[in-house]
Amino acid sequence: MLRVFRNITKSRIGLIVVFIVLGIIALAFAAADITGIGGIGRGSGAVVARVGDREITEKELKDRVQIAIDNLRRRGQTVTMEQFLAAGGLERALDQIISSAAAEQFARRHGIQVSRRLIDGVIASNTAFQGPDGKFDQQTYETLLARERISEADLRADLRAGAYTDWLIGPTSNAGQAPMALAAPYAALMTEERKGAIAFIPMLAMDPGEEPTDEQVAEFYEQNKQRYTIPERRVIRYAEVSPETLEDRTRATDEEIQQAYRAAGDRFAATEKRSVDQLIVGDQESAARIAEAVKGGQSIAAAARAEGLEPRSFDSVTREALAEETSDEVAQAVFAADANSAVGPIRSPLGWQVLRVSSVEQVAARSIADVRDTLAEEVRGKKLVQALVTMRDEIGDAIADGGTFQEVLGDTGLEATSTAPLLANGRNPDEPEAEPDEALQPLLSAGFQMSADSEPQLVAIDDTHFAVITVAKIVPATPRPLDEIRDRVARDYRVDKAVAKAREVAAEVVEAVKGGKSLREALAATGERLPPPSPIDTTRARIAQMGEQIPPPVQLLFNMQPGTARLIEGNSREGYYVVHLEAIEPHDASEVPELVQGMHGSIARSIGNELAGQLIGALQRDIGVSRNADAIARVRRDLTNQGN
Repeated sequence: MLRVFRNITKSRIGLIVVFIVLGIIALAFAAADITGIGGIGRGSGAVVARVGDREITEKELKDRVQIAIDNLRRRGQTVTMEQFLAAGGLERALDQIISSAAAEQFARRHGIQVSRRLIDGVIASNTAFQGPDGKFDQQTYETLLARERISEADLRADLRAGAYTDWLIGPTSNAGQAPMALAAPYAALMTEERKGAIAFIPMLAMDPGEEPTDEQVAEFYEQNKQRYTIPERRVIRYAEVSPETLEDRTRATDEEIQQAYRAAGDRFAATEKRSVDQLIVGDQESAARIAEAVKGGQSIAAAARAEGLEPRSFDSVTREALAEETSDEVAQAVFAADANSAVGPIRSPLGWQVLRVSSVEQVAARSIADVRDTLAEEVRGKKLVQALVTMRDEIGDAIADGGTFQEVLGDTGLEATSTAPLLANGRNPDEPEAEPDEALQPLLSAGFQMSADSEPQLVAIDDTHFAVITVAKIVPATPRPLDEIRDRVARDYRVDKAVAKAREVAAEVVEAVKGGKSLREALAATGERLPPPSPIDTTRARIAQMGEQIPPPVQLLFNMQPGTARLIEGNSREGYYVVHLEAIEPHDASEVPELVQGMHGSIARSIGNELAGQLIGALQRDIGVSRNADAIARVRRDLTNQGN
């Protein structure tokens, strides 16, 4: 895929395609929710870059990368750490932090300030922090920050930096303008028709030769050790706190249940509920007419239809509940009436109300025995909240006092367990078929950020589960012993030979086509049993509709001159493709005005982004930026070894 990126950038339209494809990485850094705008603790560790007097640490960069990957996965992208790094994600993450820091320092230097009130407003308006009523909810806010392991200070710092960036960079990035004439050549490239053929030289059709000797297998293993290296694994020792582990602390006693019953007041007393149909009419005369009809036996629904109205029903409501929905006067009248009788008209702010009591239900009082289970569950829920807070405080105090993991267990009475040596993504290389335990992922994410001598850490799992963890063992990235994987290495050796042979055959075909043979004739001349070539006749506009699923040979077709042939390796080392471009047939883009208009919009946006990039560069030069290449390389190695 990276080879395709490099090749495609050699053409003007190719650059646009690359920007579109790389846009998926840009999405990873979009602040669409709270997890995309917070969680970057500046923390400690080696410095990867300096922006003025601001230091960017390894931890900060790793956190930014992890947030980017999490955002991609939330958007349904099944991206791995390896793919993310290969597509330039690490560099983009660092660039984003540097740009944000430069914008903030430049703004402060020139007297621009972001007020606390502004940040308060941003937080209050974030839907992630709103309760069921659509308003800011402090408990929701605190719970979400705890779950995402974001401190309020870090959140505010990120929002403040984002505000500076928006103020300085936003107007420039949105100011892109381009003449319509600039779009015409690019639109013409989208409509030009390319005709040719594509041949596939499959690796499976090649003879890899005899089985390798032990010496050849050993040599191949030594040359390709990285291929057989298991990334760093860690054993995480943890003690989980959950409703189950706190059951003894949260079980409701008889005394607590009795106290809750007494505190319930009239909640379980005998009561009366009524089902009521209501109709609101604009004038008293019509209301009186409808009331008479209902008293005469007509249903409210029928009376409402006759007036072009729609009734409302209240099912099994208490007097208090009906009063909240209507008024005290209406509720009093309804509960004084007999079953199946009409009430009204009664004047209200919305008009004249006519009601009918459709049923009366007498609800008997419930004894403590009747509601014991309900009250016990309610008491347990309240005690659980308090027990979780207390246990969290106890663990936090023990860690703050310098307690070891074992001492924390002794102080709290928790029991610990250990994971197998796992990769950062939760997989166990010794059990490749087993799926990772999703419940362990928060613990692993935190554990892979710790060192062997780090103090224990508290890790939130969800609203009612958290754990205290420590790193019990770090298993460095290690190649599997040859004697354990000899068959696999021998198979890989033969695959390499077959792939190399496929490339040789593909190169022969390319040379034969250059010599004047047709692609079909060149394939036949190889003497191999190969599939026939497939003709192709398409435009850039058509392949753009394929999105990310554009086959590499088709991409190559649009980076060639007529009459030429080139080879390209297939995905997953499946073999090689030979692409022959026979002719290019231009078309008039003006016949597709919507294409020209769309291209014009894309170019205008690109110009805005280019201007923003130049401004960011100017800010960085003014503030002063330096990068620590060794520290950045170390971060890349660490992330790669995590295999996340």
